[in-house]
Amino acid sequence: MTKGSYTTTRIKVSPPPLTGLHLNPRIFEYEGLYGVTLRVTLEPLAFPIPIVAAELADKWLEVSAETPSAGSTLGVAVERFLDDVGGQLRAVRKVGDMRLSDIRRRYIDAWEMRLLTQHRASGTDTHYKYAVHMFALLRRIESDAPGSLHPEVVDRLEQDSRLEHVRNPGLEPFTINETKRLRAAAHRMVFRALQSTPAQLANRNVLVALNVLLALPTGEPPEVIRGMSVDHLQVTASSAYDEATARMTPRDRMTWLAQQDGIEAFAVTFVKNRAGGEERREVYTRTSRAAYAALLALLVLTAEDGRGSTEESLWLTRRPSGVLGQPRWNDRRWSLKRWIESQGIEVEGPLVWSRFRKVVVAREAVRDGGLYLRRERRHTSGVFFKHYSQSAVIEARGGALLVQGIQGYFDAAVHGAVVVTPEAEQLLLDGQECDALSVDMAASLLSGDLDGPHTACRNLEDSPFEPAGETCGQATTGKCFGCSNALITQSHLPAAILIRDLSDPRRAADPAAWLATWKDIHEFVTAIVLPAFSEEQVAVASELVASVPVDLGVANDMRGANQDV
Repeated sequence: MTKGSYTTTRIKVSPPPLTGLHLNPRIFEYEGLYGVTLRVTLEPLAFPIPIVAAELADKWLEVSAETPSAGSTLGVAVERFLDDVGGQLRAVRKVGDMRLSDIRRRYIDAWEMRLLTQHRASGTDTHYKYAVHMFALLRRIESDAPGSLHPEVVDRLEQDSRLEHVRNPGLEPFTINETKRLRAAAHRMVFRALQSTPAQLANRNVLVALNVLLALPTGEPPEVIRGMSVDHLQVTASSAYDEATARMTPRDRMTWLAQQDGIEAFAVTFVKNRAGGEERREVYTRTSRAAYAALLALLVLTAEDGRGSTEESLWLTRRPSGVLGQPRWNDRRWSLKRWIESQGIEVEGPLVWSRFRKVVVAREAVRDGGLYLRRERRHTSGVFFKHYSQSAVIEARGGALLVQGIQGYFDAAVHGAVVVTPEAEQLLLDGQECDALSVDMAASLLSGDLDGPHTACRNLEDSPFEPAGETCGQATTGKCFGCSNALITQSHLPAAILIRDLSDPRRAADPAAWLATWKDIHEFVTAIVLPAFSEEQVAVASELVASVPVDLGVANDMRGANQDV
């Protein structure tokens, strides 16, 4: 598959004959959001160039069957293309029995330029999508049957469309206070529904409240949450319930266990139709309180109506007609905006679901940004930085980390260990005085009187790791590189290299312990100590690492608490 096209393997064949080509309407039916069946129709005889319309419609049906999510937009793109190009041809009296191979580049260019004008005026991506889809369809036609298009059209299709994707400023996530107000209102509403007798969904506000309570912990968009069916949810419970639920349907078993508070964990399969049906599974136990409680409430509140039902959706309500089924989510009365306004909740900015997702993304990225980007569970790092990194929460955290980093380097330079390069050693040997070392201290350093296993030390009995007056016991643990008493020369490079490797965050058994103790040491060694020496000096020192004594201890947090080496 070539990016930006519906291409298949290129095979040399002659242009397809018109034999068997009919002009009857082409109809594509597909399942839209929330189980609604939708229909798109293309009628070749409704266009000035019906044979071209029939050729495009046949390939449109083929592509739509392969990628149902593209069928509707692609259908509209084909209609717009046929109207425009057909109008051009009719104006010059070149309609008749024209087929796709008769279309020339000038007609493609004129159609695209009109789209470009509309695109710039609209400020949306609608016309851009039409161009991208139409180019992709034409590439697919030529790929499946080379020679179907005129060579000059094929040459034009080798290039991208002149229309460009519109990058609008991203929406801000709900603020912390707004999130608290929304969650509290949803909780109150669901709690009152659970206290009713019997517990069942009384109105649409409760269902929207449950959407809010699931969107906040999961970060999933509404179409994914509302698309959950019985098949997408599995529950685990104690074996004590096995006999009672043995003959129940999956829905009845889940709802009965929910009513008994017997569910220990939910395994949820989230399906993203906009990503080609991509599936992702998450497990929520009782410790995942927010998501667990929302799923439990959903089952309890639909238990009465759902008992014995063959309806697959987890979201059930009785319509005014008495028919049981999914809510009419596309109705404005079911919108988040309507719900917030009806509850009188004070919220600034657009009242849209995507702002919940940004709340979750910001929370996860701040908690562990490196892991978040590596997993790419929600999106790639590129999408994150383009669409989500503008969050005020993430920017504030990023600013704090930057200031902390600068402060750390400043403290290390002013109050931390002193690095004495070979050039500085030579100046000291020549009698040069410096503020960092007294004359006597410099003489003791150069003579080796201050040397320890890893670094030299100003005063072994003035250790930040021991009570005043006691001899430091950390000389072989690597913590000297985080001590303000340390003096580091070229002879200490082997120890620095060893500690750099041992304190690598990727080897940390306990991330919290690494952050508390070894982060500053590791960064000092890698950012200050080693760069102060030449690559040749570091390379020579690397050969001597094995001779450095090191005591990791039985409870050294570099390897994890209370773990033997």
